[in-house]
Amino acid sequence: MTPTADPASEPGKSVPQEKGRSGGFVLEWNGSDQGSWERWHLMEGAPPHRLSPEELLPKNSCRILTLPTGSFFAWPLWISTEGESLDLIRLELAGRHLLKRGMEESLRMLPVATLDERRLVVALACEEPLPEEGLPENWKKAERFEIRANLLNAPEEDLLIWQENGVFHASFQRDGKCVWFCGLREDLSPGILLRASLRLLSEGVLLHPVHRIRIMAPEGSYAQGNLATCFPHARITTGYPILPETATLSKTEDLPPAAATAERRKRRQWELVRQIGAGAVLVYTLILIWMAGDYLIHRRALSAWKQKLAALQSPASQAQADSERWKTLRPAIDPST
Repeated sequence: MTPTADPASEPGKSVPQEKGRSGGFVLEWNGSDQGSWERWHLMEGAPPHRLSPEELLPKNSCRILTLPTGSFFAWPLWISTEGESLDLIRLELAGRHLLKRGMEESLRMLPVATLDERRLVVALACEEPLPEEGLPENWKKAERFEIRANLLNAPEEDLLIWQENGVFHASFQRDGKCVWFCGLREDLSPGILLRASLRLLSEGVLLHPVHRIRIMAPEGSYAQGNLATCFPHARITTGYPILPETATLSKTEDLPPAAATAERRKRRQWELVRQIGAGAVLVYTLILIWMAGDYLIHRRALSAWKQKLAALQSPASQAQADSERWKTLRPAIDPST
């Protein structure tokens, strides 16, 4: 089976960015090589633009950071539509002895489908503490955190394979939504994917056997022969990368690890302190303005009184002079006094 080429842009190539481009989303995910990261600027109505490490983030853009896939635990579950979903997930994972220590705090779920009184979800838990080696600078300040398997825009594919930090990963899709993903060793036979697909199919997680496979590695050569043997009726294509649409990014789930949650809590506290300080400064400024206004009013009144006194000073001096003159002349006019 001969793989077909994909018209998507090649890694390392980018579309020239328009001047003054701002807003949109900045998607930052692991590159194919160890320790490398790719940044894509996505805007509605504009072609994707790959940002170089030297470029600054566009203004008013939302930064979405995809955490390493290998740091997540994923498991598809059928749960009831009634009751608290996370509580039901905890019970299911605990009953299967899959709930490890430290997973409850970061436990999240991705809704996939609803059938009658059952709901298909993917239970997600991040490895805690998250290894920070190799993560980009200021990664804790990202607005949202995601997993790459949930962002790949391939609604028609059943199985996606990509390379991340030098490690291959696979993701099974149901109606364009990820239902399970796992890491693959280079020496691992694709037969593990066949067994996983059969199990997911038997549990009703997949609707049909794998018919379409997409390999999103730069060389696109991950065990293609063995994949064709394990999935003889599947169509295998290659292409890199498959970027999500802006509408998809606006509805992404936020999966922050504990370190990012603590950083957000710290920022909220600082923001609260800043707001309280700004309020105190505003109140103090208003008091100063009120006191300054009151001072100006009293000063103007005092100035008016001084002007009135100055206007009365000349007649008062004249009256005082007349009085002194009368006191001098009175004995001569009336000696009896």
